[in-house]
Amino acid sequence: LTNSELSIMNILWNSKQPLTKKEIIDKAGSHSTWQGSSFHVLVSSLMMKGMVKDAGVVRCGKTWGRIYEAIISCEEYYAKLMSESKNLKNS
Repeated sequence: LTNSELSIMNILWNSKQPLTKKEIIDKAGSHSTWQGSSFHVLVSSLMMKGMVKDAGVVRCGKTWGRIYEAIISCEEYYAKLMSESKNLKNS
């Protein structure tokens, strides 16, 4: 994962519930420079990698917003990373 993708994943892993784009960006605070389209590129990439799923929509003020949640746990991610690293060493 890229640093930005990992930042999003850490926010989702630390949340007890699915989050909207605004909630994720708010939790990232000044550490992120994500804007509308760049955020969606990052989330789309995480979805293609099987890390995040669209968990539905919620009312956000006068509009509706998608909510996102992690599919894979932090522990599962790092276990998979270690396994892949071990496999590379054995190749």
